[in-house]
Amino acid sequence: MSLTRLRVLVVEDEFLIALHLQCELEEVGVEVVGPTATVRDALRLVEEGSFDVATLDVALKDGPSFPVADALQSASKPFLFVTSHNIVELAQAYPTVVTVPKPILFSRLFAALRLKAGR
Repeated sequence: MSLTRLRVLVVEDEFLIALHLQCELEEVGVEVVGPTATVRDALRLVEEGSFDVATLDVALKDGPSFPVADALQSASKPFLFVTSHNIVELAQAYPTVVTVPKPILFSRLFAALRLKAGR
């Protein structure tokens, strides 16, 4: 199944990781929204809603991304975590959300995006 024309909001504060994510996603036809590195900017983009699915790092420059996750859930927007943080804790707090661990296996990320986007 294709990811072509899927719009993915990337929330990641590490510049090189965000750039790598963007390049890998664009290579398979994804349109990247962002990347953005702060909770504040991510919340603004969630309000705009011009994406299909989001990827969230947990620890951002201005705090945990949990307010963004909560806003995405309230807006019924699918998302997944891409993080090196404790996956067990995330599963307890967000039991229906897929977590892709860092370092990122892009085949796993692409499969998770297909699942979340229904493709």
